[in-house]
Amino acid sequence: MADCWVKKKKKKKKKKKKKKKKKKKKKKKKKKKKKKKKKKKKKKKKKKKKKKKKKKKKKKKKKKKKKKKKKKKKKKKKKKKKKKKKKKKKKKKKKKKKKKKKKKKKKKKKKKKKKKKKKKKKKKKKNC
Repeated sequence: MADCWVKKKKKKKKKKKKKKKKKKKKKKKKKKKKKKKKKKKKKKKKKKKKKKKKKKKKKKKKKKKKKKKKKKKKKKKKKKKKKKKKKKKKKKKKKKKKKKKKKKKKKKKKKKKKKKKKKKKKKKKKNC
């Protein structure tokens, strides 16, 4: 009878070890789910900060534009008068250059005409 009781006790101890291994696997899966939730919260915070900065910049620009328009009108009138004086000076310089070129051409033509007249007289005497 003693031999039968020893065999039954050994079998029960083996079954308890198998159950402990299954519980450890379930705990690892729960840790992965917690990491995903933290990433979603960070994205929402970034979007809210961008919207607040854009509204403040638009209000400051509108006030500066009204003051600049009045100053520009006074400066435009003064610039138009200066441009007219510069155009008259450029026209006078062009006329002086044309007169110098004409004088050089007349001197060259006079020398050529004298040489041609002498050659024609000599040819007529030989033909006669």
